[in-house]
Amino acid sequence: MPHPKIDPPSEEELPPGPLRDVTLELHVLYHAAGRPSLRRIEGDIRKTEGLRDTVTYELIRRILKGQAGPTRWEKIDAIVRVLAARANPRRDPDSEAARFLPLWTKAFDPNGEVLVAAATEVVPNARPDGPVAEQDSGLSDDGAPEDGSSAAGVPKEIRNVMALLPPKDLVSLYRNLLAEDRNGEASQLLVAIGRLCGPYKLIEVIEALRMNRLHEEGILAMRKAVESWNIWDVETLVQLFWKERWEVDALIEAISAVRSVEDVVQIIRLIRDVSPPEADALKRKFDELRDADQVEELEEALDRPVNPAFRD
Repeated sequence: MPHPKIDPPSEEELPPGPLRDVTLELHVLYHAAGRPSLRRIEGDIRKTEGLRDTVTYELIRRILKGQAGPTRWEKIDAIVRVLAARANPRRDPDSEAARFLPLWTKAFDPNGEVLVAAATEVVPNARPDGPVAEQDSGLSDDGAPEDGSSAAGVPKEIRNVMALLPPKDLVSLYRNLLAEDRNGEASQLLVAIGRLCGPYKLIEVIEALRMNRLHEEGILAMRKAVESWNIWDVETLVQLFWKERWEVDALIEAISAVRSVEDVVQIIRLIRDVSPPEADALKRKFDELRDADQVEELEEALDRPVNPAFRD
């Protein structure tokens, strides 16, 4: 017995708007894939490596009817990728996911519309001649707390997108903005990545940037993290950079240039037991970049006994 097909909803069932737009685009992809059974789509999602979520056949049915309500991007991403792989002719899953990202954001996160509404496909390796200039970011450097958790100065729509998207999709969004010549918004996103990501998510973002040959952008995001994070997160970042054999020298230089003497003392002590070469490199770079009074203050602080409470 043939499996039932899902038809696009009528305008009475789903009025015009962002939700209808993304639903109809899903139907175009669904048709291109030969309108497979919903259980087959569910099975493809479960069998496909690298997807970040599963989707039941019942939820797929409701999504295709526009009845699912707010739906996590990971679920839409999974459906799009398996349908793209089934399409005849086959479509590139990464490009299709990038095309659907702005549509999904407009439908389920209206506050993010200002940021992501423009790009509809990825231009491979799209980027300006150099990294996006920090002075073009439009973000205030005043009032950013040391714990790095505040969104002070970061526009609301960017905070929403940061909370919603995993690292790989943040990089896809960044590339889309560059492809649309929206460098100011791209720079805002990059600075927000540095300020608002934790160490492990930032490492994943930097890895994705490097895979897209956006090395300078990864360094800029790292520098923004160093400026605003607490010392324990910065220490974790040093260890992760060392583990990945990344630009440890650039990270050491950023810490030496922008953190207070007290912070550098504590970071040196934190990393000395696990990464002595990095602790020594941080001390040398601080001596090179800071004035004589600060170097002397650092030396005196390092010579003082460690507070037992700090060791704990």
